[in-house]
Order: sequence, then structure tokens, then C-alpha cells
Amino acid sequence: MVYKYKKNLPGFSLLEIVVILIIISVGLVGVMNLMFFSLRAQNSNRDTLIAYNLAQEGLELVRNVRDTNWREGMDWNRYIEGDPSGKKYKVDFRHFQPVSITDNTEAVLQISTSSDLRFYVNETGSSDSIFQRTITITADNASSSSSTVNCLVEWNDRGDTRRFELQTELYDWK
Repeated sequence: MVYKYKKNLPGFSLLEIVVILIIISVGLVGVMNLMFFSLRAQNSNRDTLIAYNLAQEGLELVRNVRDTNWREGMDWNRYIEGDPSGKKYKVDFRHFQPVSITDNTEAVLQISTSSDLRFYVNETGSSDSIFQRTITITADNASSSSSTVNCLVEWNDRGDTRRFELQTELYDWK
């Protein structure tokens, strides 16, 4: 058998291969950026959803205190008194009575490690979460028949402080 080599075979030159590699690299960089920003948006949306639920839970816990006070025949605003400048509290589902605080840094929520589920609580000995929840109750005076309840959840997201705030009115309508 005799093999003959042809010198002018059609094929790719080095320049064509370099151009193809550049085009593929630009496409891959675009896809990687899309994945990166998608993951950042997903994490940001997750934290915002958690903050919304923590704020809603805070309002419901204060409402539960008012309703329990009614059921026990006590003043409707026992443990949840407000004042004109706004009285600050921290609260979680494990403790009925909200705890008065002076600074938002006292309201850091911890992640409960007592089960496979993730619960946000105010307890020492657990690891801190990124969230702070502060309940502010504002009333004209101690004998007022209504109070404004404001729940502020703050967290740090890549150096930026994010905030989610819900507000409701509590009335002594019973």
C-alpha cells in the first residue's frame, strides 16, 4: 500500500480556531454572569420572603397577647403598653410576654437548633441569624383604646441594610 499525502487538504487554520474559541468564551462568560445574578436574586428574594413572614408573625404575636388578655379578663394592653414616642419590644412564639428593649441590636433573632426545622427565636445559646425584629407600639396614653403596632425586620445583605416593615392598628373593641 502506498499512502499519498496531499498538501492542500481542506481544514481549519490556527486563526479560525482562535476566533471560534473567542466566540465560545464570550458566550460562556454571558451564561456564567446570568447564573451568578440569578443566584443573587434568588437569595435576596428568599431573605425578603423570610423578613415578610417574620414581620407578619410579630404582628400576630402582639395581637395574640391582646386576645389572651381579653380571654383572661385583663386590660387589653397588659404587656403591650404603648407610649407617644413608641415603646420597643422583642417577641417570639415561645414566650407569651413581649420583652421591652431599648435598642434594635437587642432584637437579633437566633436560629433554633432544637429540631430539623428552622425557627427564629429570641434565646441565648443559639447561633444568631441575619435578622433583627423590633416591635414598636405607639399609643396616645396608657388609657388609650387603640395602639399602632409597627414591626420592623432588618438584615444585612452584602453590606447593605435591608428593611421590611409592617404596621397595624390594635383596638380595644371588645
